[in-house]
Formats: sequence, structure tokens, C-alpha cells
Amino acid sequence: RKLRSLNLWHCKMITDLGVWALAKYLSALSQLRLGSCDVSNLGVRDLAESSCTASLRGLDLSKCRISDEGLLYLQKMNSLSQLVLSECAMVSDVGLKHLSVGCRALEKVDVSNCGVVTDEGILALAALPRLRHLDLYPAVDGGDHGIGDMGLLKLYQIRPDIKVSLSDRICLSYS
Repeated sequence: RKLRSLNLWHCKMITDLGVWALAKYLSALSQLRLGSCDVSNLGVRDLAESSCTASLRGLDLSKCRISDEGLLYLQKMNSLSQLVLSECAMVSDVGLKHLSVGCRALEKVDVSNCGVVTDEGILALAALPRLRHLDLYPAVDGGDHGIGDMGLLKLYQIRPDIKVSLSDRICLSYS
């Protein structure tokens, strides 16, 4: 029960049932890496409804099978300061809007390679008062899908304090 950090990244045998058990028995958990595990919205729901909600600060769900529904559950996690959603193909602007409403303590968000995130979703994240770092790789040339120049420009205009990273390099950093 006293475990504070757990890295299960790439443990493909970890499923929603495993997340349920973690959430039930590890109430002091502050960092949890579940990237590339077989976790879906159900696992996220169990995590968000558990006693570790108050202590969890960092959560990595990269390459998991979560969608906007899973991000709706995350709204309850108001102590979460870092969230990694890279390569979550079913995460869209709708899910990012859910985060902007409930996860007000978020300081760093990684939505790189999320297939259907556009300028609209990135601008929704700008409403997070503590957000300081945003990972967006790849930014594509606008259009109906992806993040374009105009979205990045609008983001800078409303939140010049946010550092935007494309890949491993910081491309936009304003102070």
C-alpha cells in the first residue's frame, strides 16, 4: 500500500483487471506508467474511481486502447499534473475538452501521434491554468486533421507561457 511509483511500461499482459487491482490496493501511488499495456477505458475508469485518485500525479497511458470516454473518467483526477497519451489513436478533440474541464492541475500533457487531435483540441487544453508544457509531435499542415500553424499561433497568442515540443525538441518556447 505504500508503493509510490510503478513502471509497467510495455507489460502487455497487464490488462484492465490488473489496473483494477492496482487501484484497489495501492492508494499511495503517485506515478504510474502503463504505456503499451492492454488497458482500455474500463481500466481508466477503475483508476479514476479508486482511492489513489488523490495521490496520483503522473500517469502514462501511451499506446493504450483508450478513447475520449476514458478521458471523461480522468476528469475526476484533479491532482494529476502529468499525463502521457502519445499514440492513443482513439483520443480526439472531444477527449481533450474533457481534460480541460476536470484536470485543472495538469502541467504537462503529451498528445503526440494521437491520430485525430486537431487545433481545436490543443486550444481546449490552453484552458488548463497550470499547463506549462505540451508535446504535440507530429504537427501536420492543418486541414481537417492534425495540428497546423494557425493552431500553434493561436495557442501562443492566448498562452505564451506554454512550451510546445514537437518530437524531442522544443520548437516554441516563449517567456
